[in-house]
Amino acid sequence: MACFIAEHNLSFNIASHLNKLICAVCPDSKIAEQLSISRTKARAIIVIVTGQTAEKHIIEMLQNNCFALLVDESTDKSTIKHLALVARIVKLDFSVEDRFLTLIPIVDGTATALYGKIVEYFVEKNIPYKSNMIGFASDGANVMFGDKHSLVTLFKNDIPHIFTMKGICHSFNLCASYACEKLPRGVEDFCRDVYNHVQNSPKRIGDFKTFQAFTNIKPHKLLHPSHTRWLSLIEVVNRFLEQLPAIKLYFQAAVHINMDADMPAAPTPTTRSAVNGPRQAAAPVAAPRTTTPTVPRSGTAALPSTPTLVADPQRRRCPLCRRPHRLPQCVIFKGLPPQQRQLVVQAHGHCLNCLTPVHQTHECTSGNLCQICMRPHHTMLHRAPGNDTSQPPAGRNRGAVQRPPLRRDARPRRTIGPSSSCARRPHNGASTRRQQQRPRPRRTSGLSSVVATLQQLQRILG
Repeated sequence: MACFIAEHNLSFNIASHLNKLICAVCPDSKIAEQLSISRTKARAIIVIVTGQTAEKHIIEMLQNNCFALLVDESTDKSTIKHLALVARIVKLDFSVEDRFLTLIPIVDGTATALYGKIVEYFVEKNIPYKSNMIGFASDGANVMFGDKHSLVTLFKNDIPHIFTMKGICHSFNLCASYACEKLPRGVEDFCRDVYNHVQNSPKRIGDFKTFQAFTNIKPHKLLHPSHTRWLSLIEVVNRFLEQLPAIKLYFQAAVHINMDADMPAAPTPTTRSAVNGPRQAAAPVAAPRTTTPTVPRSGTAALPSTPTLVADPQRRRCPLCRRPHRLPQCVIFKGLPPQQRQLVVQAHGHCLNCLTPVHQTHECTSGNLCQICMRPHHTMLHRAPGNDTSQPPAGRNRGAVQRPPLRRDARPRRTIGPSSSCARRPHNGASTRRQQQRPRPRRTSGLSSVVATLQQLQRILG
């Protein structure tokens, strides 16, 4: 039982409980009845009997066989620095075996002090290291592998034929790091920026899990590139590729909400006629509809309900991002493929033809058709077998006047008078109102660089 505890690195306190367990499992065993072990006895057996016997066996192997020494420094929880010695022993039948030798407490970390501690241990245990020690390996620190004065140079003075080797993982990392300097480090910076933005905030982690559930992606955590675990970068990139759809939607929504927060509060829109004309006298506006149904008077037929001029503010909010706009104008909705758009529309009970929440699809009286296939569904829900780059056919709306598409960068020309001051100062009246209604320039957000890097990564991945 003591050897089982030492082999599996279990606590000494488990010894007394393990004794009771064996007696309960084997109540008819006479050996179990006579078994008695506790924490103190288990520790004494492991430290005094088993430990010293194993150490003597290893020392005898080092005295009679060739070996290589593996050295590394370590610091435990009590901030005591130790020098770990591991011996790789070559037996007479040419079989190789690694054995942990000892931990030597050290105070001075110089090459001379480390060399003195190791030689002192070999002399104390009567190990002929100058004749049996054929190899030495450690990390690439200057104390271990310096050219002028290090642990390797001191051992080479005593053992000229010794074979030395640096830590191969660290050497491979240096070679790969120098080679990767010729490549752009945008992927690694992108992974670090996204991780620092999302994983350091519980609120953002919760928001990101919502987008993971929406895109049907496993709710795995984002990984962070480690400075010491060099081979972890491939796992980080694979995890980001797995979570890429959720990451795209998350940052699109974050940028959209941030821009809306930077914009000044717009005044409450009023109902205007389709033709911009002079304002009439202020007329009383109907109150918003409530959920209380109206009861028709006796003797009169109930008139069909008509939509009021001012809609309920709750009905004007987007069901996807809860912003004050309709669903077809949502940035997140536009970034989804047509199949997921249809799932969103059906999940929130919108009409598949006009995308309004006031009626079902079979109740829709709109004559609008898809601009691509001319079928009764909205154009944003059209599914094409490939990338359809054809222009939409004319005549989507029956009887509607077709207008040429407007370019985004196209702006209406303003009439400039002969004086330059007129071009700089707006006139009073209608031009002043137009200037007041123009949105102010949006301030740059810290998320813009992350989104730009995300789009660049998407173009690289194809």
